[in-house]
Amino acid sequence: MTAIVFSIEEFSAFDGAGLRTSVFFKGCPLRCEWCHNPEGQRFGKEYVKAKNGCIGCGACLKAAVRANGRTEYTKKSVAACPKGLIRVCGADYTPARLAEKLNKNAEILSGGGITFSGGEPLCHADFIAAFRAVCPAGWRLYAETSLHVPAEQVRIAACCIDHFFVDIKDMNPAVYRAYTGQVMMPVRENLALLLSLVGADRVTVRVPLIPGFNSEEDRRVSCLALRRMGVRLLDCFTYRPSAPPTDPQ
Repeated sequence: MTAIVFSIEEFSAFDGAGLRTSVFFKGCPLRCEWCHNPEGQRFGKEYVKAKNGCIGCGACLKAAVRANGRTEYTKKSVAACPKGLIRVCGADYTPARLAEKLNKNAEILSGGGITFSGGEPLCHADFIAAFRAVCPAGWRLYAETSLHVPAEQVRIAACCIDHFFVDIKDMNPAVYRAYTGQVMMPVRENLALLLSLVGADRVTVRVPLIPGFNSEEDRRVSCLALRRMGVRLLDCFTYRPSAPPTDPQ
């Protein structure tokens, strides 16, 4: 069993208790217009270009191809870029190899743990369950998820994840579909399922205000709907793009 990881970020003080390591999986069913990890959307490895340092020579584009309505860099693009900005995004890991890599910070992680992100980590619920079986027992595993996955993936994750951060986007089906490209209903159903499986104290639901996409009123209505579903832990914040995570080695 393998999964493609596109970034590993160490010594994070966010997304869970204590110092943590965040593991970013490739692949997500959503296409959020504000996504700050777009390199994690596609399943599978791909060539990507660093945002800073480009001199605008166009050499990489001459070696690129057009596919699925977008420009895709190739192996020739890697060689063509004089600044070395084109790289392969994604590395293969088995659960055992990932546990071995992260174990170098075992002493620190014993007071924190691992946060799985992405992409959509619950697309890799089987991998996470296998990782749980081989990682040190003291590590607490968290997941940042949209819950836009098959219900069976939620059931698997509920058995091995200590706490869930659910990025709900917006509870208005029209707003949700307009900005993610997917329907809302599976998320609502999976949230109800997750609450029934693990309880409200293990689920934090994030309700962002995303300038240009939803409003304060949208968020207020979403929070009311979530409270009615039995959600106790709400994290309301204003979304601001952040720097992309570092590459795994």
